[in-house]
Amino acid sequence: MQRFIFSPLCCLIPAALSLSLAVSVAAKEAVLSEKPIPVRMPVGQELIIKFPQPVTHVRTLNETTAATISQMLTPDGVLYVTPQQVFPKTRMVAELVDGRMVMLDVEAADSGPFDNEVSIVERATAAAAVRPAAAPAATPSGSAAVVEATAQDVAVAKNPYKPDFLADGEAKTLNVAMGDYGGAPSREVGNDYHHMVRYGFRHYVGPARLIGDDLGKPMKVGKSDIAKRLLRMNDGRLSVKPLRQWQIGDNYLTVLLVNNLSTTAVEFDPRAMRGRWMFAAALYPVIEPRGSRLDQTLWALISSVPFDKAVE
Repeated sequence: MQRFIFSPLCCLIPAALSLSLAVSVAAKEAVLSEKPIPVRMPVGQELIIKFPQPVTHVRTLNETTAATISQMLTPDGVLYVTPQQVFPKTRMVAELVDGRMVMLDVEAADSGPFDNEVSIVERATAAAAVRPAAAPAATPSGSAAVVEATAQDVAVAKNPYKPDFLADGEAKTLNVAMGDYGGAPSREVGNDYHHMVRYGFRHYVGPARLIGDDLGKPMKVGKSDIAKRLLRMNDGRLSVKPLRQWQIGDNYLTVLLVNNLSTTAVEFDPRAMRGRWMFAAALYPVIEPRGSRLDQTLWALISSVPFDKAVE
C-alpha cells in the first residue's frame, strides 16, 4: 500500500500566492487637483474609478488606445474600465458636471502592482478624513476641555465653477405640484429672482389675469433646440427650446420648454447646465417619461446678459 507524506508546505504555497496577488492589486484614494492622477490597470480585469460628482463624459485622447478599452459610466459618477490589451501611459480626460476636468494618466500591463479601485475626492473631504481628533486641553481649573477647530481648519474652499445660488448644493425648483409657487427660500438668493421666475411661468401656467404687471420688456430669443449647447450631460433624452425672454432691470429672464424624449424620468439639476447663470428654477423638479402626464416642464434661467450670450 502506497503511503503519502503530507507536508504543511503544500498549504503555505497557495496562501503565499494569494497574498502576493492581494498585494499587487490595491485600492487608492486620490485628491482632485490640477495634476494628472496615475492609474495602472491589469489587462482583462475591470477597474473602478469613483469621481466626487456626476461625470458628463470620459474621453481617451489616444484613439488607438481608446479602441482597446471597454468602459461604462454610471449617472452617479462611477466609471468601470476594462483594458483589452497592454498599452503605455495614456491621457484620459473626464469632465465633471460642474465643468471641471479630471486628468488621468492610465496604463495597462500584464504584471503588477495594479489599482483595482480609485476614489477621487475633493481636497476638503480628504483633509477632513486625515485630520486627527482634537486633543483635550487643560483648563485653569485643571479639567480637560476639547480644543475647538479653528475656522482655517474647517473652511471649505469655494468652488469657482458653482454659481452662488448653488452654494448650498441643492437644486432650486418651483414645485407647483406641491403648491409651491414661490420657490424655496435661500440664504444666497433674494425674493427678486423668485418673483421674476413666477412672472415668467405665469405666462404659460394658469389664467392670464394672474400674470400681473409687466416687469420688463420682451427680447428676441432663438427658438431652436439648444439641449446640446446648454446641457453638459446631453444624451439625447431632453429637448430644450427657449419660449420667451424678458429684460428686467439689469437682468434677463428666459423661460424654456423642456420635453423628456426618453422612457426614464429625468430630475432637474442646474449643475448640469453650461452658461453664465445667476439663478435657475424648474416648474416641476422631475420630468416623467415620455407619454406621461408630466413629460414636459418649464425651466427659467436668469442671467446678466442676453440668453444667447449667456449660454456660450
